[in-house]
Amino acid sequence: MRGGQVRIDAVSYYAAALAVGLLIYISASGIATLTQDALIAVALALSGIALSQFGGLFKTDRETTESDISSSTPWIVVDLVVIFSLSYFIPRVPLSLVSVLSGNVNTAIAFNVLEAVSEELFFRGFWMNLFLSKMDPYTAIVADGILFGIYHFYVYGYSPSLILLVMMSGMVLAYSDWRTRKLAPSLISHIINNLVV
Repeated sequence: MRGGQVRIDAVSYYAAALAVGLLIYISASGIATLTQDALIAVALALSGIALSQFGGLFKTDRETTESDISSSTPWIVVDLVVIFSLSYFIPRVPLSLVSVLSGNVNTAIAFNVLEAVSEELFFRGFWMNLFLSKMDPYTAIVADGILFGIYHFYVYGYSPSLILLVMMSGMVLAYSDWRTRKLAPSLISHIINNLVV
């Protein structure tokens, strides 16, 4: 591979399993729209894993060592500082949670975690590795960020400034994963962002 490979590490591996459990929890809420959104999110996560496996891009590290944690922590902090700074300009997402927050906060939290896990497995777990196999790392990072931004048109519509900010966030997440060769930094940062911002 031209630019190395981002591995599905132990944190990410268990987060993928958690995604299926969160789908079941959200489905039990009885909110049809949210259940449909959760199904789409799980489909995104599972398709990211399946496409990576089919394309020979799926590599796992199921054991986490102390050095893995210490090497990921600074990148998680960098991700969060940049994303929180960008989030100052980005409205709260996803829009479907507005109705849920007034009813069941636990379901909203579960959906936010599910969404973060699914997007990271798909965009950084599959697409980033595909791009890294075809191009230099910096072009791959930019391509991944652009694709991440395009995906968010469904949330923000055609607001160029908001999509640009999401693309920049995607590039920061992709860069931290490329530097650590692990999916955990972007996954943890994305989950924290979705829960806090």
